[in-house]
Amino acid sequence: IPTGTYLITTVTATKALRVVCWGAKFTLSGNNAGFAVEGTVPWFRVVGGHITGDNTNRDGDTSLIQIGWSFGNASAANVADIEVTGVYVDKANVGFRVSYGTGPNDPVERVRITNCKVTGSVGFVGGAGYGFQFSQAPGSTLSNSYVEGCGRHGVYFSEGENYIVSGVHIENCGKNDGTIRGALAISRSANVTVTGCNLHDNKDVGLSIDVDTQGTAPNILEGITVTGCTFSDNKYGDFVLGTTDPASDGV
Repeated sequence: IPTGTYLITTVTATKALRVVCWGAKFTLSGNNAGFAVEGTVPWFRVVGGHITGDNTNRDGDTSLIQIGWSFGNASAANVADIEVTGVYVDKANVGFRVSYGTGPNDPVERVRITNCKVTGSVGFVGGAGYGFQFSQAPGSTLSNSYVEGCGRHGVYFSEGENYIVSGVHIENCGKNDGTIRGALAISRSANVTVTGCNLHDNKDVGLSIDVDTQGTAPNILEGITVTGCTFSDNKYGDFVLGTTDPASDGV
């Protein structure tokens, strides 16, 4: 996609492509705007691009949210081996969503995002206000990326295994209402490695490793390794480990 400025609504890819967007700027227009990769896609590559949302809070109906790039959909997804590099998303409702392979017949696997940036993700309810959201996406990686000013989680990993988070900087994220959710949140997952991340000046706990009431029981989280991270000036504490309901859930 050549250098230039483009007004887009929804752009959906359903087959393997290499999309190169260096110098391209995209302005999202209206509900459900953004790029999506859905269906049976055995590999996909994204390089570059600056995506700007309309800065509108869609908490009232998160089915209408703007997402910079979305990989996988709730059913009939078979998306794997995705690589994303050098993309910047600003003022959308979610920067990147990697989510919801609903089982072995609908996988979303091995999505690797590196050297990307998300700022100003708008929204505070579940499903909005995320920088990077990974759910049911085993083998996925986020590295050397920057997140700032998201209304909910800067980075969220859930319901997967073999996740890697490395060299990610997260600041000024969270609801700022006393809710403990995590600027970087890891929930209901196994074998997750977090290395060399910097979490500071967030409006929430810096890092939360926990389970919650979502997802499929038994909601067990295990095998988490955190090394070489820096925490400072996070409003409700730097790090929380544990469960809100030890009678039914476990870490």
